[in-house]
Amino acid sequence: MFSIDDFEKLEKKKSRINLFTFIISFFISVILFVLLNLVRYKILIFVFLILIYLFLSYLVTRNLNRRFEKKHSDIVSYIFYREFYKQKKYDIKRNFTPSEIVNFIQNLDCKSYAEANNISTEYYYVQNNEYPILKFEENYFQHYTRKISWKDLFWKYSFIMNDEVYEFLTTNYTNNNKEIEEEIITDKISAKSFHIFLLFILYDLKYGQKLSLSRGYYTKKKCFKFLGIKIWD
Repeated sequence: MFSIDDFEKLEKKKSRINLFTFIISFFISVILFVLLNLVRYKILIFVFLILIYLFLSYLVTRNLNRRFEKKHSDIVSYIFYREFYKQKKYDIKRNFTPSEIVNFIQNLDCKSYAEANNISTEYYYVQNNEYPILKFEENYFQHYTRKISWKDLFWKYSFIMNDEVYEFLTTNYTNNNKEIEEEIITDKISAKSFHIFLLFILYDLKYGQKLSLSRGYYTKKKCFKFLGIKIWD
């Protein structure tokens, strides 16, 4: 089972280790610089530093990721890795057989999975905890007062991570033969990063279109941050 808390701890641990790796790389570079008598080629110390740091960082990060992925290796985990790292190696159909996917979805208990991650299934306006905005149920997804069947709901997601995590989510559904697209403004919702995203994965897998099984169906667009301004591509 995927754990968002454990994943956050992993990323913080990697940040600390990367800093330590940089310091080690610096000392190794200086030692090599002196031993090889390269005083006349000062630029080489920076070349050594970069190469050694990249190599050590790659080894450490790969080892940490492998250990974490071995412990958290279900389909939800791989969907999250695929989106977070933007790497094809986490593609669901490459890592799971059709029968494994079907069995996982059949046995999936959305509420238990959410509870294990301390994720609420109801969300309120950030400035008024009595004003409901989102609700996740077996039969429907509720946005304000609108209740939409999971079978009729399509969703798209993207995020940017810089000094903060900014998530972008839209839903699309048909009502009275009219197609409706709505943006879920996550800034207005009292929720931790990636919690709503995980809920969409869980409930859509179990009750809906299963869009997250294939990345191209639901990724929205990329967001870039320039001079503090968020720009959507």
